[in-house]
Amino acid sequence: MTEHDPSQQGWKTIDPVDPEKLTEARLQIHWAAQVVAAIGNTHMEIAPDDGQSNFGWVDGMQLFAGRYIGDPPLGFGAFDPAARALTFNEPGGEVLTSIETDGKTLDELYDAMERAIAGAQDTDPVHLKRPSYDMPAHPVGKGGAFGGDDDDARLALKHWFHDANLVMRDLKAKTTSLTATLPRLWPHHFDLGMLMSLEEHGDPSKGRSIGIGLAPGDDGDPQPYWYVNPYPKPESIDGLPQPAFGAWNTEGFVGLKLDATSVIGDGNGQEERVRQFLGDAISICRDSLSGD
Repeated sequence: MTEHDPSQQGWKTIDPVDPEKLTEARLQIHWAAQVVAAIGNTHMEIAPDDGQSNFGWVDGMQLFAGRYIGDPPLGFGAFDPAARALTFNEPGGEVLTSIETDGKTLDELYDAMERAIAGAQDTDPVHLKRPSYDMPAHPVGKGGAFGGDDDDARLALKHWFHDANLVMRDLKAKTTSLTATLPRLWPHHFDLGMLMSLEEHGDPSKGRSIGIGLAPGDDGDPQPYWYVNPYPKPESIDGLPQPAFGAWNTEGFVGLKLDATSVIGDGNGQEERVRQFLGDAISICRDSLSGD
């Protein structure tokens, strides 16, 4: 699997899309991705942070890949946000089974993936464990069929995720004074995020940390947005500095936010604005958490 194919590198310009179309596409992708997350939940040991169920972006393939299963590795589940299919791939990336989503129900997608894995293992199908957490309301969650969403919205979401992975991997590579995790897409909230630790022990899950990520939209904001959140959150944001782009947010979460309109602009300078926002926001959070 080629993670750093130069032809796939670089910022992809994000075009504006109607928020209602973005929401519909996001919800269908979110629900379909649960089938891939269920592979890790079923065929891997459960991690304390549920990391067995999350996904990483693979540049060379332009898709999200789940964890490898099997010992030796048998393969992995994957999905491309712009495509209308789930796949089960061999460890090298070759698609073993492609499962079209349009016109199918969630039950049918789970069944097809169970059979795909069984075929690769040459065993009987194993029931995939479905998520126990709440998912956003959508007809596919109650037996409705997938399909009917907008192709341009799917492509825009794919570009948002690609760009977020690009910038966050750069942050990870350039972070020397803090311990930073690699960006991962989490199937519950469906945000692509990473953590930076401010503690000497370097464990971002314990003590002061900064959460950085890209949310593809949610109940509070139908469009994608960047966030940088200090932990513990400040008791008040009064008097805290503002970044050059974006602003402090207190609705739904306390942190710094850069919304879609600010990112997209007139199509020019998108990457520069995002990188400026992240640099400013991380610095502001570090200062606020240092107590200075």
